[in-house]
Amino acid sequence: MEGGRTLGFAAWVGGTGFDGRKLIVVVVSAVAAGAAIVLMALMLFNKNTSPAQAAPAPAETTVRDAAQEAAQPLEVLVAPPANVTWSPNASPSTPGAAISLPSSPEYGPTVTTNTYVGGYERSSAGALVAATQIVTRFGVSPEQNAYLIGPGTDEALERSRQDTSVDGEQNSFQGFKILGQPTNQQVLIDLLIGRGARFQPSACTLDLRWSDGDWRIYAPTSDVCLSVQQAVSPSDSASYVQWGPG
Repeated sequence: MEGGRTLGFAAWVGGTGFDGRKLIVVVVSAVAAGAAIVLMALMLFNKNTSPAQAAPAPAETTVRDAAQEAAQPLEVLVAPPANVTWSPNASPSTPGAAISLPSSPEYGPTVTTNTYVGGYERSSAGALVAATQIVTRFGVSPEQNAYLIGPGTDEALERSRQDTSVDGEQNSFQGFKILGQPTNQQVLIDLLIGRGARFQPSACTLDLRWSDGDWRIYAPTSDVCLSVQQAVSPSDSASYVQWGPG
């Protein structure tokens, strides 16, 4: 108080020798620093609480992986697989059938029950053994639909049930061809099948697909053979790799 008057804030500051402008600068600086701290805190909060970016769709990866797997090539067989044993088919589901079928500890089949024979190696040799086994067992035991996949499965099963034709000749496998480049998903096999002394051998092209952990025949229509050549000449037969019990 000076002369009975109350000094204002500015006068008091000036009277004390304190530079008011410096105080203002200090206050402004403090406010600015505080605002910066608040802003940084908000940015960190938003970063930590913002929704996570969506992960890439797994479907694309799955499709790509499946394509890469399907592209893995298998051996193109130019000779019969070794260590294969041919034995007469004595299955209870195939009465009267004496056709010899192949088996191998390496290539399969490794699963044999009264209703199913399967468990083949995922290789060209495994597919060949599977094709030989399946086309025989399906033909004489069509109720075993686990051997087939594809849109023609039901029709092929019904056709096999109704087909009771017998030519009186003993069938036997004589040769095979691997068509194109086999992969671990698909193998195309042409089987040469003899029909006794009276007939020339026939050829059946089979589409083997890896499905549910085993080789199965893909049936696009009611005929499991993609193509059939009823009479293969001796010269054409010579182009097949020998495949049979002989």
